[in-house]
Amino acid sequence: MLKIMGFPGEYIQGAHALRKIGDIAIRYQFKKIGIIYDQAIEGPILSKATDSLNKANIDFISYKFPGECTYETIEHLSHTMEKHSIDSIIALGGGKAMDTTKGISKKLNITRIADKQLT
Repeated sequence: MLKIMGFPGEYIQGAHALRKIGDIAIRYQFKKIGIIYDQAIEGPILSKATDSLNKANIDFISYKFPGECTYETIEHLSHTMEKHSIDSIIALGGGKAMDTTKGISKKLNITRIADKQLT
């Protein structure tokens, strides 16, 4: 069973949550999603999210988190996402990737739909 908690945006957790991220994106009518992930997420975990989005026909762009949460990183990724008309963010990884995504979300006034490493 998934749990959805109303923090800024939503915090989603539960068994197989990443496999349902496409359905969640459809529910919120997201058109283009930015994924920020860290190195530990590459491979099967990232694939769960991207496979779900592909299955739901949701357009997305993924960005590998460079490792440090800095103003420069937030500015760079915010600019990149703005160029691609991102309307939501999925953050996958550890605390620094989460904090960076929160900064981007706030800067661009867009929604985060996943805010934790989920499997």
